[in-house]
Amino acid sequence: MNGISGLCFAVCGLRMSSGPPRNNSEMKDSLRKASELARSGELAQSIMLVRAAAVRAPGADRPDPNAVGMALQLIEKEGRKKKEPLDFPGGSFRLVAIANEKKGRNGKKQMKSQYFPVQAGVAYFPDDETSSDDVEGVAIQTARIPVIGPIQFRGRFRFIPRFNKLEFNLYKLSFRPFGVLPVIDFNLKKAGSKDKEDSEVFKEEEQKKLPFFLFFLVEEDLVAARGRRGGWALWRLESKTVPPTI
Repeated sequence: MNGISGLCFAVCGLRMSSGPPRNNSEMKDSLRKASELARSGELAQSIMLVRAAAVRAPGADRPDPNAVGMALQLIEKEGRKKKEPLDFPGGSFRLVAIANEKKGRNGKKQMKSQYFPVQAGVAYFPDDETSSDDVEGVAIQTARIPVIGPIQFRGRFRFIPRFNKLEFNLYKLSFRPFGVLPVIDFNLKKAGSKDKEDSEVFKEEEQKKLPFFLFFLVEEDLVAARGRRGGWALWRLESKTVPPTI
């Protein structure tokens, strides 16, 4: 059911089963429960929409991208209310869709979403051993750009379960020109001093400047998060164990 029909059903059901509320307190409690039920129905629909977007192949059968963006927004909003730690989003994921809110000519924010036009993704593989509840390991971002060729960034990440926050620091670039020539590697500027160990980067002052994702949906075959700049992203699982290559 949608949010409105869910609300009506909940109110009618409560009144039929227990009679009209006898005071304002009971009335408020009934409306609160009805509102919670309606929101849960809307949330379930949003999750179904996001799942459909993640698994369906490109084409006319995919959900409207702006609807997917609004669904991600709602799922994140409900997740913030619960404040529950999520599972670590480990594995290799393909980027499906991105979304953001932008001001239109009337000054009001409008959802702007799209299915990502090129093959790109992220991967997070944890270290074998960890000394805390936080998870650290190898971070990889890959994109296959037509004509130019595939590129890949590698570095480190730290996932903080209590905040569902994944910080990452990418400082190695690999590039295969036109997709056929030998791979060229570059070393990029690492956050913090160059003599710092990888794990120490996340403990330094520079850590506050690192990019991050705030995850709000982690399922077996898809994940979703909001980026540091405020946009939403949806990925689907490609492999739990195999890192992406170029």
